[in-house]
Amino acid sequence: MLSRLILLIALFVTPLASASDIFMIARAKVNDSTLTSVVFFNSHEITTLKECETERRYGSRNNWRVFTHVLNTGGVSYGTQYRCATSPQKVSKWFDTDPYTRKYLVRYDQNKNMTVTPYDSIADCRRQVMKEQDEENINLFCASSNQDLIKS
Repeated sequence: MLSRLILLIALFVTPLASASDIFMIARAKVNDSTLTSVVFFNSHEITTLKECETERRYGSRNNWRVFTHVLNTGGVSYGTQYRCATSPQKVSKWFDTDPYTRKYLVRYDQNKNMTVTPYDSIADCRRQVMKEQDEENINLFCASSNQDLIKS
């Protein structure tokens, strides 16, 4: 399963979203499949979208300063996309060894706002995507996660 294929080792990630609610979304998708996982990174050190975008640029050169992590492919080819977003939702801390049993629809709009909606299954989530558009993309996708949404 994808959760066993991807090992992310994160440092400096706080348990809950800070008051700024700035997230870096890591979407990892196994190539030529529908298997997708998502991690929601958040840190008190990143308080604006501009700072998040700067961190993303550093990370694109494997020079993470805040959201340090390593991807272990387990021999499987996959692509990872990173996006910065703001959201009023709170997300639990990410632990690399927890099972990816939560299923979410992740929505990202043109204003860099993120909404995360829980689903009982990926199939139910994908049915919702298909009602809205032909296929999943970086702005609207279903994924497994090991993080919980925290109710305010």
